[in-house]
Amino acid sequence: MTLAMATTTASFRPDSLVEDRLAVHHVRGGIVVVVADGAGGVSGGGEAAEVALHQVGAALAQPGLEPFVSGSWVEVHREADREIERDGVAGETTCVVVAISDDGQLVGASCGDSGALVVERGGAADDLTRDQHRKRRLGTGRAVPVAFERATLRGTLVVATDGLLAYARPSVVAEVVLGAQGDLEEVVRALVECVRPPGRGELIDDVAVVVVGRGAP
Repeated sequence: MTLAMATTTASFRPDSLVEDRLAVHHVRGGIVVVVADGAGGVSGGGEAAEVALHQVGAALAQPGLEPFVSGSWVEVHREADREIERDGVAGETTCVVVAISDDGQLVGASCGDSGALVVERGGAADDLTRDQHRKRRLGTGRAVPVAFERATLRGTLVVATDGLLAYARPSVVAEVVLGAQGDLEEVVRALVECVRPPGRGELIDDVAVVVVGRGAP
C-alpha cells in the first residue's frame, strides 16, 4: 500500500508560545506519526511536548524497537512520562503515536486528550483513542498509556490535538475528510477552518493535525 499524508499546525499565539507539536518518521516498513500537546495552564507545556517527540525519535533509533507492535509504544510513553517528570523545566503533555505499516496495519498508544480516528469510506469515524486516560498526561508520573490496533487502514487517519478534537465532533471531521475527495492538503486546511469561530481571525486553541490516506497506486 502506498501512503500519502499532509500535516499542519496553527495557533492564535506567537510561535514561541505554541505548545502543539507533530512529527512524521519514515521507518522501514511504514511510517510513525506523533502528535503532542503541552498542557495549558501548566508551565513548561511546550518543553514537555518536545521531550515526548524526542523520546519517540530516540526509540526509533534503537535497533531493537518493534514499531508495529503496540506494546512498544506503551513502553515509550512510560519512559517519556518518567523523563518529563525528571526534567526541571518540562511540564505535562498529551501524546499520540500511530505506526502505519506498508500493508495498512495500524498500531499505537496514547494518553491525554489528543486523539486519533479513522474516517471510513462510508462516513463512520472509528475513534482509535476512545479508551485513553485523558487526565493522566505525560509528566505527571502517573501516565497510563493505552494501546490500540487495527488490522488495516480502512479510510483516512486523522491524528490531532484537542484544538481540533475538542471543538469538532467526529461527524464534522468525517464530513470535512469526505468533502475533500482525497485531497489531503485540503483536508488539513479545512479541518483548521472548521474550528475557527465565524467572524474571527483567531483560533480558540492551538491545532496540530496529521492526516494519512492511501496514495495513488
